[in-house]
Amino acid sequence: MSPRRRRITKHMMKEDKLVTTTFRLTQWVQKNSQRILQVTGAVVAVAVVIFIFLSVRAQRNQKASQLLSKATMDFRTGNFSQAVSELETIATKYGGTRSGPQAIFLLGNIYFHNRQFDQAIATFQRFAEKKVDDPLLTASSLFGTAQCYLEKKEYSQAGDYFYRAFESNPQGVLAASSLISAGFSYSRAKDFEKAKSSYEKVAELFPQSQEALKAKRELAEIKYSYAEQ
Repeated sequence: MSPRRRRITKHMMKEDKLVTTTFRLTQWVQKNSQRILQVTGAVVAVAVVIFIFLSVRAQRNQKASQLLSKATMDFRTGNFSQAVSELETIATKYGGTRSGPQAIFLLGNIYFHNRQFDQAIATFQRFAEKKVDDPLLTASSLFGTAQCYLEKKEYSQAGDYFYRAFESNPQGVLAASSLISAGFSYSRAKDFEKAKSSYEKVAELFPQSQEALKAKRELAEIKYSYAEQ
């Protein structure tokens, strides 16, 4: 009597494929074990380096942030020399941290407060070189530079920087003030075309603002002055 043929089911076929695949994988691992260990070791080494780098960066950010808080407090309490020292430390030693550009910006404000306008301008330019991705701080540094030139009575330069402050953040909180200040500075520089353009832009973009009312008055005065000539 012939042996009865066993029916091969789909389940058995799947199991057979799994056994074969597992067997082949085991053979490959045994054959390439040294290479696998080398690659795994390299991956672990890279992971360790990244972990150390991130830990050091976090520590530097924390230290810089603490020093910035102290410098800000010293600035507010009038201890300017101490604040300047701390901010310079942050700018030079922790320049690559998030607090670095903020320290430079605050340093520029201290120089402006002390009427050291040339030094303030140079410091605000240092901030600009950082190319910080913060529209408000960028606009503020340009606005601060413009204020320095205004105090130095270099009106054309002041107007240009006020206008640049507007352009850097045209929907920001300083936008309308930047334009009205640009118009004022250009007027003082006797550059009435640029003054007129700045005032018109204020009235166009911020029609409900106090700056728009002032701009309209200044425009009327400029037109009256032209009519008198």
